[in-house]
Amino acid sequence: MAPFSIFYTACSIMMVFIIRGKERLQNEESLKTVLEERLKEMGPVSADEIKIFLVLSIGFIAFVTEQWHHLPGAFVFALVGMACFMPGMNLATEQDLRKVNLSFLIFLAACMSIGAVAQDLNIPKWISAHMSSLFEGRGAVMAISFSYVLGVIVNFLMTPMAAVGALGSPLAQLAVSLGMDPYTLVYALLYGLDQLLFPYEIGYLLYTFMSGAVTLRHIMGAFAIRMVAFAFFIPLILVPYWKMIGFLK
Repeated sequence: MAPFSIFYTACSIMMVFIIRGKERLQNEESLKTVLEERLKEMGPVSADEIKIFLVLSIGFIAFVTEQWHHLPGAFVFALVGMACFMPGMNLATEQDLRKVNLSFLIFLAACMSIGAVAQDLNIPKWISAHMSSLFEGRGAVMAISFSYVLGVIVNFLMTPMAAVGALGSPLAQLAVSLGMDPYTLVYALLYGLDQLLFPYEIGYLLYTFMSGAVTLRHIMGAFAIRMVAFAFFIPLILVPYWKMIGFLK
């Protein structure tokens, strides 16, 4: 997946130049000089910065090793926040906690809970039950394209992780029944789930939107271009590449 992933990443980085925020830096024409001056203003690395780096590093390691210690990732991040208030750390105070924008957190939680509601409504099961008829009798190219489109559609209804948990196994079984490697349909699904259009679909995009630095028009326009483009790139570039390396017969 490395070559196509590099291509995908390059195209995604281009979106940064398409999504142009309404805020502009002072002396933007001499950006390098501005950045060098601000770096000097930051001064040397402080003890608190080293502490927070170590706390975040340990939290990240604990998050990615969840399969071994079985501590939920959400609980790990809660512990990271708690560690900042512990005696001897002194990275956060009660005054810092009072400055947290609770309205933003409530709105973020409401948006991200869409996936949980979809699970309770058995939407994943309904989708899985209708997938077989959709893929039946289709060739490899069409099946992979359908899997990508499925990821795009499902992403409007639930979070990417919930969608992978609900649809990953049925798609893998379906691929085997079609005589394909299970990863073909799952990879296509993952690329589909990464296509965003509205801010509520994933946390970091919602945060960027609520910061006021970009508008909904910027976000929707840029990501719609990527969404449509990769609907063609996957069958025209990814599938031939898979066939060339023997991953797809």
